[in-house]
Amino acid sequence: MHKILIFTPFSDMKALATYPMLQKLRHEFPESEINLLCLAEQGDFFKFLDINLKVYEIPLDDYKLAFMHKFAANLHDVFNINMYIDLSGEFLGAMTGMFFRAEKKYGLHRDFKTKLLFTESVDISHDPSFERTLELMMELFDFEDGGSLNPVPAVEWMRKNRPLKYFFHFEKLSPEDVTKNWIEIANQIYNQQIIFWCDDEKFKELEKSLNKKSEYFNHMGEADSLKRYFKEVDIVFTDKQWVQFVCQSLGTSCFYFKHKSIPSEYLTYFEGTKPIITYDDESVLDIIEGNFKKEIKVVDEVIDFILSKLHEDEENK
Repeated sequence: MHKILIFTPFSDMKALATYPMLQKLRHEFPESEINLLCLAEQGDFFKFLDINLKVYEIPLDDYKLAFMHKFAANLHDVFNINMYIDLSGEFLGAMTGMFFRAEKKYGLHRDFKTKLLFTESVDISHDPSFERTLELMMELFDFEDGGSLNPVPAVEWMRKNRPLKYFFHFEKLSPEDVTKNWIEIANQIYNQQIIFWCDDEKFKELEKSLNKKSEYFNHMGEADSLKRYFKEVDIVFTDKQWVQFVCQSLGTSCFYFKHKSIPSEYLTYFEGTKPIITYDDESVLDIIEGNFKKEIKVVDEVIDFILSKLHEDEENK
């Protein structure tokens, strides 16, 4: 079997930016086995893709030459691969192709020493954008269309369920701290279904602050369960920006709650505007979508904005 191994970038945003490239590689190599080496914290990013991938997660502390050499020797299912693609731009990434005895090695180089470790490589010494780097990388392969990448399309604001299903995915999901903002929003949702991504103990704690105006559920599980919810619900609320990009790839509308002190990040390969709700330690501040910005005076304006978007898309279908 033809085997491909990809060493993914260390940055979360760069890892997400590889989605179109991975889709393209699967299209060009439908029968190949595609394996990914990624940071342990990024493993779920790739499990959400609807393509057949084998994901191997490695803790950051183990990203060392000695460990990777031993890891390659013991990973018998992936050893002696046909194509190795290093997207890290690091010397370790270049050496890993050697450790796995790759027949052809493609990667990113900043100096002549690293360049010698690849069959072909892209010069990143002048620091091109990562999206541009991926385009240059794809040009190294002999694809009929030159390796052009298709961006992830913008999300259509479509109502999938009646009643609506809202999904709350937050790192901090408890009645304390800034979570009161999420609870205030949940308490403005009437006669719908709300799913909280948390365990039973945390859910019991949350229920004390909920007004019981909607039907509540909770769940906590593996990436497959999370992917199912992301695909099936109407609206996702999250405080993790990577979730917003994942939801876009799955066709689900998602609101990213961002503290005003955190800068926003953008990915060229993800089309369309993405709604962001800013907050401080006291309250929700604004809704931002592209050039549109709306100051929030009362929390129920967030729900009004969502319902107006869904209503518009239903009329335009």
